[in-house]
Amino acid sequence: MVDDVANRSNIATGYNNFLRSAVYYLYIDNREKEAAQWYTYLQKQFPDKLLIGMDPNSLPGKMPLEEYVFARVADQVSDTSRDKTKLFLEAAIKKSLFYLAIGDEDRAFQMKRLAEKEWTYYQDKTSGTGQRIVIPPLAEIQQEVLKQLLDPEQGLPPQLAAQLRARLNLPPPSTNAPPAAAAEKKL
Repeated sequence: MVDDVANRSNIATGYNNFLRSAVYYLYIDNREKEAAQWYTYLQKQFPDKLLIGMDPNSLPGKMPLEEYVFARVADQVSDTSRDKTKLFLEAAIKKSLFYLAIGDEDRAFQMKRLAEKEWTYYQDKTSGTGQRIVIPPLAEIQQEVLKQLLDPEQGLPPQLAAQLRARLNLPPPSTNAPPAAAAEKKL
């Protein structure tokens, strides 16, 4: 923005959009601390830029982080992009399972219900459009997310994984098979 004065406005708009998206995706990916840090940064960089459409109450300094994210979810729900919708569903299910692992059943239920509503909305909006924009059943998406979360290399820390297994009534990981394989059979 400093070096290209002629395109400063366009670059600033792109930068603002990038930061808003980063905050949203970090939050729904259960990285709330990072989302909060970037949200604070966004507030400092663009204090006068509206976050949600033309809503005058959506200035970064006036709108709490969680309220911003849920406003973005509402916007996301009105979109019928297959990739965006699938990404949202995976993130919502991941967050739901994380909340379940830490014992916050209310928030787990809220995120699961949000995923269910989004999946149903997408199905209704895209019915009759053919196979090219089909999203797998929600249970299949949950299975894949659970497999990722229970992966000993890339998933949840062992204690959280054990708590999630307990809350889902899944057996402990087998020494003969990968942990996710046992989870797939149970769900």
